[in-house]
Amino acid sequence: MLKLLSRFAPACALLIATATPMTVSAQETRTEERIEAVQSRYEAASVAGDVDAFVGLFTADALYMPVFGGAYAGADAIRSFAATAGRPASLDIRSVAWRWAGELILDVGTFTLVLPPQAGGGTIEGEYTAIVQEVDGDLRLLQLVTFPPRGI
Repeated sequence: MLKLLSRFAPACALLIATATPMTVSAQETRTEERIEAVQSRYEAASVAGDVDAFVGLFTADALYMPVFGGAYAGADAIRSFAATAGRPASLDIRSVAWRWAGELILDVGTFTLVLPPQAGGGTIEGEYTAIVQEVDGDLRLLQLVTFPPRGI
């Protein structure tokens, strides 16, 4: 797993090194709307169990680490995960902060996932970090790591 994570370490370092404070502009408003659209498509694909739509949210070489554990690198691995993962009853994703870093967007936020009764019900709240890249005019997930909330 360290090998997978080390693959993305340069991108994370670049994001941190090149990030600049945000000022509100029309472009940033449009970017926020586009990020929210990706989140809405992610929520819909997850709840519907739509594997093709779910995989289509990621770049071909993406890294996905779901809250339930595991690391899935590349579209084929993400497809295998999505084909066997259970569907949540609902999913709500909220971006807390995002910023452009060169050609990439760093997005961090929270999520609330409600499990269906057949999966024991219950609610899982957590956080995520995402690196988003524009591909053919559309925003795609290059890296998505989800985890339970950290303790204080």
